[in-house]
Amino acid sequence: MSEGRRVVGLVGLGLVLVLAACDAGAVAPRGQTEPAPGAAAGGETAGANADTAEPAGTDEPTEEPPQEATEEPTEEPTPEAGTRENPIPIDTLVGNDDWDIQLGDPYEAWDEVRAENQFNDPPGDGMEFWILPVTVTYVGEETGDPFWDLDFGFVGDDSRTYDDDCGVIPDELYDVGEVYPDGEASANVCLEVPEGAPGLWTVAPQFGDPIFFTTEDG
Repeated sequence: MSEGRRVVGLVGLGLVLVLAACDAGAVAPRGQTEPAPGAAAGGETAGANADTAEPAGTDEPTEEPPQEATEEPTEEPTPEAGTRENPIPIDTLVGNDDWDIQLGDPYEAWDEVRAENQFNDPPGDGMEFWILPVTVTYVGEETGDPFWDLDFGFVGDDSRTYDDDCGVIPDELYDVGEVYPDGEASANVCLEVPEGAPGLWTVAPQFGDPIFFTTEDG
C-alpha cells in the first residue's frame, strides 16, 4: 500500500515538473528558434525606411542650348560701270570693235532746231528738244556708218525711254555717211526729253546693251 502511494507520488511529481516546464514558456519545434523580441517590428521599420528614402542624387552636367550662328553682313557688290545702277560721266570715252565714241555736254536746243528749219514742230507739253554732241571714230577693218551702227537714247527718272528726234537739226549724225578705218566725225543727235532732261543718256551698238551716262558730277 505504501509502495503504491510511492509510485503515484512519483508520477504526480513528474506531472508537476512537466507543468512547471510548460509555465516557463512554450518550446519551439526542433530546428527552429523564436524570433527575438521586436525583430518583426524592426524589419517592417527598415522596409518602410527603405521605401521612403530618397535615392542618392547624381549631379549630371546640364547641356547649354547650341547658339545660332550669326551671319556676317555682306557688302553688296558695286554694279558694273556704265550700267543704269552705276552710270559713267558724260564725257567718258567708250567703244567696241568698230567705233570709239565720246559724248559732249547735252543742252536744250529748241532755238537751234527752229532756226535750222522753220517747219520743225515744237516739242510737246512738258517736253524739250535737247542736242547731244557726238564724236565718233571708226576703228573697224572695213567701213561703218554711225547713224545705222549706233543707237542713242535717253532714260528719264520716270524709268521711261525717250528716243523721238527733233526734226531737221544742224550737223545731224545722219549726214556723216560711211566712214573708213581711222575716220573721225563730229555731229549732233537731238532727242525730245522731259523738261530739264532729268535722267541718263545712252549709247549702244545696234542690237547691243546700252551704256548709261550721267551729266551729274560725282
